[in-house]
Amino acid sequence: MNRRQAGRKGGQRTLALYGREHMRAIGKRGYQTTLARHWQGDALAYHRWLIARGWNAITDELAGREIDRRIGAGEAIVCIELPYLDEDQDLPL
Repeated sequence: MNRRQAGRKGGQRTLALYGREHMRAIGKRGYQTTLARHWQGDALAYHRWLIARGWNAITDELAGREIDRRIGAGEAIVCIELPYLDEDQDLPL
């Protein structure tokens, strides 16, 4: 069993023992702690950062697929240049 599987099993066991409301409370406390420790309570800035991270993950996945496709088509060297979003950029909500 790897760490991911062990974590999933532990989470499922906690859910079975304590229920959804307990898990919801844990998530809420974690969110509030993250805001306080890293974002000085600025929920909007944190949400913008999360959106940027999500778009970056999607972009990375799509770029990886394109690289794999081009290598599979016979290109010896493949390079894709992508802009990377950060939390300082204005993002639509």
